[in-house]
Formats: sequence, structure tokens, C-alpha cells
Amino acid sequence: VLGHFRHESGHHYWQLLVANSAAQAQFRQLFGDERVDYDTAIGNHYGSGPKPGWESRYITAYASSHPLEDWAESWAHFVTIVDSLETATEFGVVITGNGSKQLFAPLDSYWSTTFDELLEQWLPLTYAVNSINRSSGHGDLYPFVLCRPAIQKLRFVQQVVRNARFSLGQGAG
Repeated sequence: VLGHFRHESGHHYWQLLVANSAAQAQFRQLFGDERVDYDTAIGNHYGSGPKPGWESRYITAYASSHPLEDWAESWAHFVTIVDSLETATEFGVVITGNGSKQLFAPLDSYWSTTFDELLEQWLPLTYAVNSINRSSGHGDLYPFVLCRPAIQKLRFVQQVVRNARFSLGQGAG
């Protein structure tokens, strides 16, 4: 249910932060033209399945159905990443590799400057928790593969959020 709420909040924040804003042109470059008929696109998705090769361009199969769904799925994943990193930080999670190199160290994910800062922490964390889950006989906790276009979209989401924070006068931490 939480994932669904995160997805639906993405639709709200698209209207609030992207629609009719300076970010809309970049949105269309990354996600496509949201003016494409929504009902037809969703009907095609449910009638024929996701777009072939969706794995190389989208974060989920459903994201391939329409640009607004792509945004909402990307938004939901961004919020999942930020919230999960924040929770790991609050619990003092530290992950080290061979030679004691820190792979995940606590950070304030809400104030990161770039999405790449988050990604540097997210990948080792998900690798660790997925490995623990597999060792326990369960499926991956985070079963998604972040292809390059999906990462570009996540960068855009993070930048939209960051710009909104600065425009509201909340500065940088």
C-alpha cells in the first residue's frame, strides 16, 4: 500500500511542481509528451502488455504505459530511496567491504545535492539487503534494476524536489 501511495503522490506533485513550469520541457525530453491520450495509452498497456524492451528505458513495466505513469513510478522510487536511506541512517547502518572500505555510510538523504550521492549509498545498501533476503530464502527486498534512462529520470525528480525546496526558501540544510 505504501508504494501505491507514493506512486499516487507523484501525480499530485507532477501537477504542483512540473505542469506549466520551466521543468516541463525537460520532463518531455526524459519522459515523453504527457498530452498523449491517457485512456488509449493505459488501454494499450492492459490490452497488449508493456512496451517491448521496457527494461532498458523504464523503472517498471507500468512506467512504460504513459509519460505521467513513468513520472509517478519514478517519483515513487525516488521517495522509496530517500526514505529507506534515511531509515538506514537513523538505525546507524554501516556497510563495509573487503579492506573495511565503507560502502554505505549514514547520510542526510533529504539534503543531498545530487541523485548520484544517493545512488552511491543506495546500490550497496540494496545489494546487502537483497543478499540477506536471499540467504533467508526470500526474494529481493528491492527487485528493480535501475537502467540509465531510469537513473536520468530519478536525477530529474531529485532536481525538481531540490528546486522546489529552494524556491520555498528552505535552503540547503
